[in-house]
Amino acid sequence: MGQKSNTITLRKSKLRYLFLGESTKNVMFFIKYYKLMKNLFRLRGLNVTNFSLNRVNKKIFVTFSLFYNLSKIISYQRIFSKKNKKFKKKALDSFKNLFNNSLINSDLILLNIIILNKRINQRLLNNLYSKFRYSKKRIFSRRYTLFMDFLAISSLYCQGVIKISMFLEMLGRIFKVLPKNKHRLFMLLLRKLFIFLITQKLYLSDLSLAKSKIRGVKFVLSGRFLGKLRSSSNFIHLGKIPLQTLDNNIEYSQVNVYTLLGAFGFKLWVLRN
Repeated sequence: MGQKSNTITLRKSKLRYLFLGESTKNVMFFIKYYKLMKNLFRLRGLNVTNFSLNRVNKKIFVTFSLFYNLSKIISYQRIFSKKNKKFKKKALDSFKNLFNNSLINSDLILLNIIILNKRINQRLLNNLYSKFRYSKKRIFSRRYTLFMDFLAISSLYCQGVIKISMFLEMLGRIFKVLPKNKHRLFMLLLRKLFIFLITQKLYLSDLSLAKSKIRGVKFVLSGRFLGKLRSSSNFIHLGKIPLQTLDNNIEYSQVNVYTLLGAFGFKLWVLRN
């Protein structure tokens, strides 16, 4: 039997709802509003990584951290190449209509959007590309944009910019359409990726090197691996993952991936400095 994790020590990523003296009705309204916004951005090819909402004296402050998929960037470039000046105006009008008359008793709404694509470490991204370019034909055949999104999100997670939940969702997107004969290649890819994230040195702004903040990784994949009749669990354990102490900063997330072979469960533990 493996070591069981203490649920008290796991630090799940939580949303930041900062309400000062709000009623229960308004709090539930803001939570539903966040879920609606997240689904809306996802349909538009945008991933919401962080979200904070605060209301003080009838003033609402909303902050989004967004990650643009490569396919969405390409579509934007095509639109701007045609010199469509009405595009910006339509985008602003859609935001105004989205926030207008939707929040309760608000005199002023301040919207702050943070684009995470600009925070990617280019040297780290180049190292990831040179390390995993062999998988373009084996795992990411005919999915080049997903391959580049995978490298970008991996670099952002190594830098500590995005949450573990978004990183795990990207792994689920890769695994979702894979045939059963490529399940082993997927696990080998994850093992090499985790080793890279632990041993990689980051290039800081002053051109000096610093070790990665990730010290240990534990990954569990449960389901009909290789298309077998019975489900099984496959483990990847690298570094140290103490699951019974409160002193360590352990991130945890889980997600269900629905494929043609059934539902698969992904669980990920990451120990940071």
